[in-house]
Amino acid sequence: MSLILYGREYEDNGIQFRSDINTLVSRNDVEMLDTPESLAKRLLQVSCRQAIVVIVTKKRDELVCLLPIVHLLRKARVILVVPDQDPETLKIGYKLEPRFLKCGDNDFTEVSAVLKNMLQGDKCNIKIQR
Repeated sequence: MSLILYGREYEDNGIQFRSDINTLVSRNDVEMLDTPESLAKRLLQVSCRQAIVVIVTKKRDELVCLLPIVHLLRKARVILVVPDQDPETLKIGYKLEPRFLKCGDNDFTEVSAVLKNMLQGDKCNIKIQR
């Protein structure tokens, strides 16, 4: 099982979320990727449903760049954070077929809870830290 965090670096983006993840799993079990190409390459190596991908975006263009690899994202369980509640942004987000979609407001409490439930429901190699 792989836990993949995808997103470009932003000063205000996800600092608390990364901290929350570190309380759930060890840093060794988390891969951080920041380009659609690196994500596609990694997903090509993943067996079906053997990865959880958390995608955090700050701009609609970042979502659009992921559309060509939606067939690879289907191999994983996707948690998606979109930048806003604009109907067009949400439409693009849902095309990526996430299990959970949240509008970005830098409150990752729900995302952390969903991730924790996914990890606890798995019989996987990622050890949840208690």
